[in-house]
Amino acid sequence: MADFLRKPFKPSIDMRRKLRLAFWNAIGVFFFILFFQPFWVEDRPLPDTMFLIAGMGLIVFILIVFILIAVPLIFPKWFMLGEWEEGPPDLLSLAIWLFTGAGLSFYIRFVGGIPMSLALVVRIGLICLVPPLVIRIDLHILALRNRIEYLQKPPIHESDEDQDPIEIQSSAGTDAVQVPSSDLLYMKSADNYVEVISRQNGGVKSELIRTTLNKICADLSRFDMIVRCHRAFIVNTRNVNRLTKTAGGYQLIIEGVSEPIPVSRAYQIKVKDMLGGR
Repeated sequence: MADFLRKPFKPSIDMRRKLRLAFWNAIGVFFFILFFQPFWVEDRPLPDTMFLIAGMGLIVFILIVFILIAVPLIFPKWFMLGEWEEGPPDLLSLAIWLFTGAGLSFYIRFVGGIPMSLALVVRIGLICLVPPLVIRIDLHILALRNRIEYLQKPPIHESDEDQDPIEIQSSAGTDAVQVPSSDLLYMKSADNYVEVISRQNGGVKSELIRTTLNKICADLSRFDMIVRCHRAFIVNTRNVNRLTKTAGGYQLIIEGVSEPIPVSRAYQIKVKDMLGGR
């Protein structure tokens, strides 16, 4: 039980969730500024004041969407969304804070015409701390739900694993790939899709489905033999022949598969434990 509680559950962060996070953060900033007025606006009619504050909310929305969606695509090694564990990386949270703070500062100064001061900069900084904190809390809650769902599912016994088909659903839930658990070899990230590799009729079959490895890890968490070994690979350890060490690191060899499967440093211990010395 202690190992389970320490297990990082990686929430599935799809496009709609990112947009919702950006939208509700922007709405929160809008109403906070509207009611508490941390930025004093002198001699402005109400419509102009509302328009100015709405612009601040829009700035927050645009920048959060840019950072959550565009930045990880531009710098995948630093901001890989699929590697989030119950929240965004610290560097991404820092980017949200800095970009929203800078964006609001320029907007307030050059569009709102409000003179900048140290007190005003501090207020902007405090307000812009809220979005990254809200995003972290939201994803912690999502990870907690994943844990609860995991506990509510009936356990899969070792004797049943080879008989139960594994169903891999798309992110939208409109499509699915079903593979007998004994035939599943590995899964590989392919841009916005996942390539599912399995045995069929003595050969190897490849199928594409629009989803993420992060979502698959959460959906298949009941199957102990399904293990993440790399940010771009998930393997069925039942079909792994051996673990080999090369100059570039560890690799998994699967019978009938020409390319070895890389094992990143973050997953080496877990993969070794699952293979039991193979």
